[in-house]
This record gives sequence, structure tokens and C-alpha cells, in this order.
Amino acid sequence: MKIIKMTEDAVYDHLDEPFNPPAINESFTEDDFSAEWHGVRNRFEDLLAKFGENDAYGNKDFNLGETLTLSRGIGVELTSQKMLNRELIPETQRFLETLPHEYEIDFAVMSEEGIHHVFVNRSVVQHGCPRSIFKRFV
Repeated sequence: MKIIKMTEDAVYDHLDEPFNPPAINESFTEDDFSAEWHGVRNRFEDLLAKFGENDAYGNKDFNLGETLTLSRGIGVELTSQKMLNRELIPETQRFLETLPHEYEIDFAVMSEEGIHHVFVNRSVVQHGCPRSIFKRFV
């Protein structure tokens, strides 16, 4: 697993850029992309259910985003320490390898110091976490 530590500025730049945006045209419409994205998101929710419970209000273990943009990125807030599991990133990468298009998962990790991001795609894990948090993932 290739791991890259990011600066805070690089994290925010990364958050501002869509990941592998779809080419919208007559043969692949925004509706087509919406169906693709929601299908991936729903399958990913099934994977996350192995590790904890989804809750939109932050009262359980994670909150899986539902906001669709023209990006093959999916955001998830980890709201409990239970989700900081050494199997989460490898399982996520295995899931991403099954997809026909490259996707990226943005894990937003809550801590006393603030919110830290771990970006996972098929080939690399990029993060802006303090070592004390990231070492719980790997």
C-alpha cells in the first residue's frame, strides 16, 4: 500500500478538486452518472456496515455522505473511534478495485485537534492526519 503524507494546504487543494469527473455527454448523462454514483455509494455503505453503524446526525459510528457532485469521490465522516480499524483501508481498496471507474473515498476523521482527511483510491492512500491518528489505520 502506497501512503503519502500531505500538508494541510495540499489536503484543502485536494478537497477542492473533483476526483475523476465523468465526461457528461449525450451518451452518458448526469442522470446516468447519478445512478452510477448512488450505486457505488450504496455498495460502499454495505461494506462500512461491517465496521459500524451509519447515522446522518453523528450519533453512531459514521456518516456516509449523500451529496452528489460531478466527482467520483465519496465522503464519509468517521464519528466514533470504533471506525479507526486496521482493516478499513485495505477493505476499501479491495472494494474500489472492483469498480469499472476509479473512485476515491474521503474519510474525515474527527479528533480533539480537528478534522483530518484520509483519501483512499485503488493505488494510494493520502492523508493529513497526525501520526497518533493515522497509525490506528495502518
